[in-house]
Amino acid sequence: MKKQGIVLVVLAVLLIAGCAGFGSKKEEVTFWDPALLSNVTRITNDGLFKDWASVSPDGVKLIYCEREKADGFWNIVLLRNVESPAKTTLIKDGAFSPAWYENSSSFIYGVYEDNTYKLIRSTISGGGKTYIARNTDGELWPSVREGVVLCNTWADPAERQLVSMKDNGSEYTFLGMGWSPSWHPFENKFLFVREGNIYEMDVESTQVSELYNDPDNYNCAYPKYSGDGQYILFQKGAEVKVTGTKGTRVVAKKNAKWQIYYMKADGTGLSPLTGGNVNSFSPSWDKNNNVYFVSDANGKTEIYRARINIIE
Repeated sequence: MKKQGIVLVVLAVLLIAGCAGFGSKKEEVTFWDPALLSNVTRITNDGLFKDWASVSPDGVKLIYCEREKADGFWNIVLLRNVESPAKTTLIKDGAFSPAWYENSSSFIYGVYEDNTYKLIRSTISGGGKTYIARNTDGELWPSVREGVVLCNTWADPAERQLVSMKDNGSEYTFLGMGWSPSWHPFENKFLFVREGNIYEMDVESTQVSELYNDPDNYNCAYPKYSGDGQYILFQKGAEVKVTGTKGTRVVAKKNAKWQIYYMKADGTGLSPLTGGNVNSFSPSWDKNNNVYFVSDANGKTEIYRARINIIE
């Protein structure tokens, strides 16, 4: 009995190091690096599938996608205050990848309608919707700044293409291969992913620079600049890059998990923020270096907030 009691105490210690959700007494195993992330808090706790979490530029609101079933339609949901789990469903049935405008009240998102993907602009006050693009090839994963939208499209069946346009759909311009573009907060350049690696493009010169190529051949996704532009947040893992006669593709790797990383804006100083046998993905952060992401650490995909402690 004494030995059994010791085992139970050890298990209790392992389970207590965690973060509790709103109104929930359930505690979780720590799946983050305590030296890099502090004040980790689960800010949703409804058990629905979640993705595309994005904090508003003012750091007050959070927009994300959720669905009840793994194969169901996505809905766009808003937390008007990141300190509260009270949510409002903004867009239903097939809406995804929302991105904020600078005013923290308007947003752009993708939708699948009439057998094609489209880009739409709307507001959190429910002020209707404006179609930006109706390209039959589909525009996905938008990022918008000063009225200019970056996104990717399937115009080339073999590879996603980067596109820029005004948010009225004009000046539609192809920028090369890649996906998941994300504007720099104030400079005229953006991040994107190509063949699983992270790149940066200068819009004025169209010069492209590779910032990160994973040495273990893992796929990277969803890179985001910090509010001061000095750091980059992204996810990697779960997929590996495979090069064949038809180019590079990615395949799921058995038992691998998505994890959140950050690095300096020049691609150096890579550090993992999360780990363990759980998926952590869809990273976003505000101007005060608070990090938001989705994780299935408690058996459900919930959204977490944490303070990132930058180590120089």
